[in-house]
Amino acid sequence: MRRRAIRTGLRWSALAVVGLVAGPVAPQPPAAPTDLLPDAFDAPPAETRPEPAPDAARTDGAPPPDVKPAPAPPAPAPMPAEAALEDEPEEPPGPVRLAATAGLLSPATRGLDPRSFAGADGRFLAGLLVRLDGPLASRWGQAGIQRLLVSQAWPPPGIHPGDWLAARARALVDLGAAAEAHRMLIRVDPRDFTPRLLAAAAQAALAAGDPVGLCPIATPGRVASADNPAFVLADAWCTALAGDPLAATQLVREVRGRRRPDNLDVQLASRLVSLAGAGREAGNPVWTEVKTLSAWRVGLAGALGLDIPAPLLAAAPPQMRAWRVRHAAVPAAARAALAPEAAGLGVLGRDELVRLLALEAETAPVRGPTKAGQRLAQAAAATNASQLLAALDPLLAAAPAGSAAALGLAMAAGEAAARLRPAANFVDRAPDLVAAMVASGRVTAARAWWPLAQEADPPVRARVWAVLAPLAPDLPAEEDWLADLGRATTPHRAALVAAGLHGLGLEVGPPPAPLRNAWTRAMDAALAGRRAGEALVLAATGLQGRWADVPPDHFRRIVAAFRLAGLEAEARMMVAEAAMRG
Repeated sequence: MRRRAIRTGLRWSALAVVGLVAGPVAPQPPAAPTDLLPDAFDAPPAETRPEPAPDAARTDGAPPPDVKPAPAPPAPAPMPAEAALEDEPEEPPGPVRLAATAGLLSPATRGLDPRSFAGADGRFLAGLLVRLDGPLASRWGQAGIQRLLVSQAWPPPGIHPGDWLAARARALVDLGAAAEAHRMLIRVDPRDFTPRLLAAAAQAALAAGDPVGLCPIATPGRVASADNPAFVLADAWCTALAGDPLAATQLVREVRGRRRPDNLDVQLASRLVSLAGAGREAGNPVWTEVKTLSAWRVGLAGALGLDIPAPLLAAAPPQMRAWRVRHAAVPAAARAALAPEAAGLGVLGRDELVRLLALEAETAPVRGPTKAGQRLAQAAAATNASQLLAALDPLLAAAPAGSAAALGLAMAAGEAAARLRPAANFVDRAPDLVAAMVASGRVTAARAWWPLAQEADPPVRARVWAVLAPLAPDLPAEEDWLADLGRATTPHRAALVAAGLHGLGLEVGPPPAPLRNAWTRAMDAALAGRRAGEALVLAATGLQGRWADVPPDHFRRIVAAFRLAGLEAEARMMVAEAAMRG
């Protein structure tokens, strides 16, 4: 049976599992074992293929409708890239060993080359991974990095396979893909666990909202970390599940007598022990006692289906909110409210996002603020352009521009936006509509707006061109359009687009101003040596923070690294995303 998961902050030492109970987790997002990339480059599905020209399709003399009929069913059909994620075959029964066998994806299931890390220094790469601070600036860049980390690739030389697996899991958790880290680690033979891997496995299980996932490692965890209270409490709920409530209660009382864990953390564990059948000592957790969240708090609350106070959740790193989206015991309405941000981070695919928002629409009260899911339902039911735009405009403006939540809402809105036929009276809205269609994988429909956008005012033309240019290399390009883009948005965004296009081999405008530093030297060496795995790990470090923190000359190299690894589609979507959010 599959376990669902969402993420955490890991520490490199096994002794740092104390942080599961005692302290907050450093900021970290998903997503899935395959990439979340829309299939923008193969032939579109049947319902998205270009339709006959309206005047050729009609014989009654009536003008063509300005809105295409809503597809049936109204929810978008799975895109091939995301279908691989959501329909991942069940793992074979039984544990597997470490080294090359650890991973969720093989070359036959969209995994990267098993030799991706050949020639790299294992200790150097592990050091980069365990210090990675997610989420990354680019959703599509993050999808590619996650695909690397869950691939069945041989460990690089110079590091123990267990420690290398721990570094991979740590990075996945920090990126928000705790579910994938947990799924990968529960298939590993416990005899292969190193202390670092024990710490990684504990964090991943908790962030995934699967506290029972700690049961196979609770005893070795206590041995490795001197009866760490996290593993003692895990031992308590596992003992209760095994049918020994007295021993479970004694373990909880043992931890209560210590000063180290916060009372809230023991309360959450006691609640779980009680639910497993060990007495009724657990009361309601008192959240006012703490000011921060941790993997322990988010994961156990999610497993128990408990509410987390809104101020605590709002102040937490975005990855923690994304973890909660994947916790099945959390009410659907609460998960849906967090889903757009999680999708924008890369934790959710488009189809999963739309399904959650549809559940939100079904459960939302008739009176009260209109929810995103209700807006999508209104857009699906629209029969003319005015109705469609009345639903889409507030949806696309519901989150701050450039935020992860805004990108997630654009992904959700793209299918409905594709129903609007290109028309001159809507061309001023084209940049937002095209961005939404591209974000949701409807590139063919977005491309249809170019003839109108090409004749529009310079700001509109430049914004539409910048999003489409990485995905449609046949589009004409003018160097002046980059300057128009800089004036319409920011000079940094225009510089990122130019650098990304250079990285794709499309020389539009001057190359970015060259930079020379330790990062560029390491990346240039990895690219020259064709060490794809090393280049992608370096690319992840170069994408930390916000788009504003990514230098254009770094971005050029990052795009080149993705292409070296065979992630051409992700590379092109990264450049399109830079045009939307850079």
